[in-house]
Amino acid sequence: MFVDQWEILIETPLRSPACDPIKKPIMVIVIYALDECEDQTDVKLILRSLSKLGSSVDAPVRIFITSRPKRPINDGFKSITSVKYYELILDGILLTIVDKDIETFLRHEFKKTTEDESGWAGDGIIKLLINRTKGLFLYAATVCRYLKDDLFSPRNVCKTFSKVLSQAHSLT
Repeated sequence: MFVDQWEILIETPLRSPACDPIKKPIMVIVIYALDECEDQTDVKLILRSLSKLGSSVDAPVRIFITSRPKRPINDGFKSITSVKYYELILDGILLTIVDKDIETFLRHEFKKTTEDESGWAGDGIIKLLINRTKGLFLYAATVCRYLKDDLFSPRNVCKTFSKVLSQAHSLT
């Protein structure tokens, strides 16, 4: 089953005329949360298939994989000698940098959420929310999704946000 899916979803498109190696379009494959595979055999199969990809297609390919640092995945990358890979450990990024990125994200999302009431989320609210995220984008994204819910009109977003903050306060 995996082999068929790999052929249909990855290799066939990379062999298509749109991937003419002379034009050199760089194809990007994103694999999110590789560590979430339930079967470690699947992880090994995916990594082995990725390592052979360069020799089976002519198109230049870049692969972006996210994963927690789990041993079978790390070992899998170390065993692939024909492919260059770069490891970026996100835990090593300073919290101040992550907080700035979260602030940018929140300001952008709040502006989209409440176009009719721009500026409702002042610096104090944003700083409080950043503090509550503790560096986790997932927390900030969840709050933004909650505020975008169709059940809440832009008029009620301040009330909704206060509810989110009070619930978050009771959890911390």
